[in-house]
Amino acid sequence: MTVFEVSGLTHFPIYFYGERQWEGPDFQIKCSGKTKTVKWLIFLDSRGVSGDYSSSIVGQLKTWLDQINDSYLIINRPVELTTWSTLINFLYLNDINFEKIITNMGFVDFTPKKRSICKATIKQVEFKIGAGVASEVFLDETVSTADGEVPLDIRGYIHVYEDHVQKLVSSQATFILNTPHILPSIQIDRVRPECFFEAVKDGNAFNIGLSDATVIEFDLFGIEETYDAVHYTPLGNKLVFEKLKEMLLHSSFKEKL
Repeated sequence: MTVFEVSGLTHFPIYFYGERQWEGPDFQIKCSGKTKTVKWLIFLDSRGVSGDYSSSIVGQLKTWLDQINDSYLIINRPVELTTWSTLINFLYLNDINFEKIITNMGFVDFTPKKRSICKATIKQVEFKIGAGVASEVFLDETVSTADGEVPLDIRGYIHVYEDHVQKLVSSQATFILNTPHILPSIQIDRVRPECFFEAVKDGNAFNIGLSDATVIEFDLFGIEETYDAVHYTPLGNKLVFEKLKEMLLHSSFKEKL
């Protein structure tokens, strides 16, 4: 794990902490201008760019912000496992001035991962928040892969983790996209273990427990809204974006009162 620089996507270098820059098509950095001062910082995990870019949450959000002439810096999945600690580290490493945050952190923090990559999220926590704050919790469950059955872990956190996230969200207006509830009986090609669905509830509950944040929740999603119980279909992307947009417009109206 190291600090690495991403350049060429903005008029200024951006720094992250992790094993490496994520190289998938869902890695996106978009900036509306040339300076580090923006109205919106948008920091999302892989679900921000599901499927076609133009119909994704990031694609729709960028188009809308361009239309209303609001400035933004959008960062989508800079590292493989993008969590609250990824965002905390990003803010520590970069001098970005912003008024409001939109994020969907909390999902990757709690959902089970292969033991081989679980340690990466713990190292992210250790970089800025501190050692001993996050730890592996071994599960008596596995996931089927091309290499056979692979053991799964989740991460456990002491209260210091929540304290740091709370400080982050209280520093400005923060809008959090919680994960839509999904039934374990959903019929998908990649079967998710039972613990996955319980962990989604844990991540949502963590976000709801944060004060000073606007947490946006969604109705039940099924196979029409999510093709793998994680990433969204075009319909799912539309539903998430429209509810986010509604909440942002409502918040803006209240500020003017």
